[in-house]
Amino acid sequence: MEGSKVLTLELTIQDLFSQMKEHSYYLGEALKSDQKVMELAAKIQASDDDDSVLKDFIQAGGTKLGNLLSRVLGKTSYAWDADKTKLTFTTNAVANFMDSQKDTLKDNMLNYLSYYVLSKWLNLIKPDECQRFENLLVEIEEDMRQLGAQRDKPKRTVSTPTE
Repeated sequence: MEGSKVLTLELTIQDLFSQMKEHSYYLGEALKSDQKVMELAAKIQASDDDDSVLKDFIQAGGTKLGNLLSRVLGKTSYAWDADKTKLTFTTNAVANFMDSQKDTLKDNMLNYLSYYVLSKWLNLIKPDECQRFENLLVEIEEDMRQLGAQRDKPKRTVSTPTE
């Protein structure tokens, strides 16, 4: 497509699991201070045994993230690699998308997907805790809208008159 640039951004499942499990760990630890919910607190802490369920949530979250990127940047598709160890998002962004924002965008994508998975995980175990992460998703969506709206200024070209 003329006037666009292709952005390819990858997220590894390892990074997603690491961030999501870290959040679930700290949430579970905070709840362990109350002896009445000690067992529930342990269940909140996602482990490697839960990876297949978490990958299902990642699948659904990848679709949502792709749709979000389509709205804020341009038509986006995503795919798993053969081993299901990473997700690759490919976006047709506007030509003057600020390349300097790619790392920030990727960080937001990682946060979005890990919070999405965590909210779905908590919905299974302790539904009243998932709202916190759903609220974070709304904040990240707004951040991504702002990133998508930023543009590089066009470079002025100087033409010399021909005789």
